[in-house]
Amino acid sequence: MSLKTKRQGRVLLIEQDPEEVRTMSGYLETWGYEVLRAEKGRLGLDLFRVEKPDIVLVDIDLEDMEGIAALAEIRRADPCVPVVMLSGDGRLEEILQVLKIGAWGLLTKPITRRRELFLAVEGALSRASLLRENRRHQERLEAEIEAKTSDLEASNIQLRDKLGFLEGLMDAVPIPVFFKDLQGAFIGCNRAFEEFLGAPRRDLVGKTALDIWPQEQARLYYQQDTELLSNPGRQVYQSEVLTRAGKSRDVVFSRATFLDHEAKVAGIVGAIMDVTDRNRVENELRRSEARFRELVETMNEGLVVVDGEGLITYCNQRFADLLGLEREGLEGRDAKQVVGPEFRVGRSCRAGGQPGCRYELDLTPAPGGQRTVSISIAPVFGEGARFTGSLSVIADMTEVRLLEQKLNQAHRLESVGQLAAGIAHEINTPAQYVFNNVKFLKDTMPGVQAVLDASAELARLARDSGPFAESAQALGLALDRVDPQMFREDVLGAIDETLEGITRISWIVQSVKRFAHPGLDKIVPTDLNEAIGSTVTVSTNEWKYVADLDLDLDPALPLVPCVPGELNQFLLNLITNAAHSIGEKLDKNPQDKGRITVSTGLAGDRVEIRVKDTGQGIPESIRSRIFDPFFTTKPVGRGTGQGLSIARTQITERLGGEIDFETEEGVGTTFIIRLPLEPRAEAGPDAGADAGE
Repeated sequence: MSLKTKRQGRVLLIEQDPEEVRTMSGYLETWGYEVLRAEKGRLGLDLFRVEKPDIVLVDIDLEDMEGIAALAEIRRADPCVPVVMLSGDGRLEEILQVLKIGAWGLLTKPITRRRELFLAVEGALSRASLLRENRRHQERLEAEIEAKTSDLEASNIQLRDKLGFLEGLMDAVPIPVFFKDLQGAFIGCNRAFEEFLGAPRRDLVGKTALDIWPQEQARLYYQQDTELLSNPGRQVYQSEVLTRAGKSRDVVFSRATFLDHEAKVAGIVGAIMDVTDRNRVENELRRSEARFRELVETMNEGLVVVDGEGLITYCNQRFADLLGLEREGLEGRDAKQVVGPEFRVGRSCRAGGQPGCRYELDLTPAPGGQRTVSISIAPVFGEGARFTGSLSVIADMTEVRLLEQKLNQAHRLESVGQLAAGIAHEINTPAQYVFNNVKFLKDTMPGVQAVLDASAELARLARDSGPFAESAQALGLALDRVDPQMFREDVLGAIDETLEGITRISWIVQSVKRFAHPGLDKIVPTDLNEAIGSTVTVSTNEWKYVADLDLDLDPALPLVPCVPGELNQFLLNLITNAAHSIGEKLDKNPQDKGRITVSTGLAGDRVEIRVKDTGQGIPESIRSRIFDPFFTTKPVGRGTGQGLSIARTQITERLGGEIDFETEEGVGTTFIIRLPLEPRAEAGPDAGADAGE
């Protein structure tokens, strides 16, 4: 508050020192107070009784009486009027005495700091105002209490009537209901609660859980009570209760705090529902459902249930895995949109009059590429034989089909191998005869050439004279027809070329035999360079018309653990694919030829095989699917889409190696195989090599 604010009020100043009177009066009047002055104590008391000031300032040391006595008189006359004492020295005993009698404050003279006077007067007046207001409020409250007391008496009568009604209503409720106070003691219950515990109401009221139930069970209820009272609201929990008859029952407690008329928590009201029979049935259902879910979730087949509208109502995790989808969100979706338009929802089998059917389907958008699945479907019927949907079990047949293809290919390869070995043997035997005979001819030709040369010289010498002139002339004519020079150059050259061709036939025959019979289907140390040479020879007809093939083989390459037959087949696939790619590229420039380069070398603790071509390269859109099963870019009948997929499985899983590729569209592709030098322990037999593309 500002000291300059104008106030209204009457101040009685009882002070005998004229200087102090003048000083304090000046301050008070400046602040807007009306000042009543008295130099004597008796005069001041008379003015107090007549003028009824708002506040009194009394000097302790008055001439005609003690200021403390004047204070006491004023307090007896009107204890609500504030009195502030004035003292010249402010002794502690004086201060305590005046405060004890009822002074509202004490100021020490001389008054040199007007703020102290201001605060003392203002503080006392404010306090007096509050006391007066409090007295008026108290008088009003007393009047209201008196009025409400009569209302409460009438309300009590109504309350007793309602209480009787509520007690009757609670007894009519068939489930046990109870009430507790803040200490956990029962203050009431209904008849059903009495019957549930087997005890009359009079034996329960005033008792706690510790008085009724066993100690361990009672502690649990006490903890629940404490938690509910600490966090008012509603509490529902299930517990096992032992009745007084010794029967164990499963119950659900539904409890809540109730409030008193001041909206404060006054206790707990609770209801008990006996769920023993319900729990038994639910437990049996849960166990049955758990067994069913465990069976369904661990089965290797996908399972999907579809309603009559074709919407998925349930599926297991395997179903989602087969489709490469997240399981969450599948329920409620159209099964045909999820699986494919050829997926059947049960109506077709039902329409045919059969309880179910089985069919195969190719899942194109699936993890790892296209997958073949076998679907067994059965319709589901509700009440009144009403069709409600269908249940489908989906088995992944991809591996089975792969194994069938590999088995068929193995059989074909076995037949081809046997045929190739037989043909090679049949070719090799006469070829050996021809080789030996031609070798013999070559070895004897120098002698024949010498005879021809000598005969030519003899015919020249004897042609003109002697008895043998006629014979010499005939011999010369015969030699002219033979042309010894032509014989020397052409016949011997023909024999050399024949020997070279027979040697080539023998090399091809040996390559075919090595390729057709690489050994057992197990990991063995293998000469990669020799295997590559045999494969290149066998595949010559695939590449020789479209490309030149270069070999860059490391002669110091150690033996590498692998399955020779599988390696031969995979290399054959890569070389054949390279030739096809180059051939497709050369369709635009048939006069050109491409190039295939096969190289080997060491790369750390691994051996690296590279098959590089100058073909079309692999488009970026299909690079991620190159190793997917059944994926091929070749026309039907030319490729199966299994070569690269099976090769990757054999190289990575069986041998512990790696396969990758580098490609650039329009430039070419390089496939890179890395095989470890240390053999990998096999987990079991494998299916063997694949036929390729």
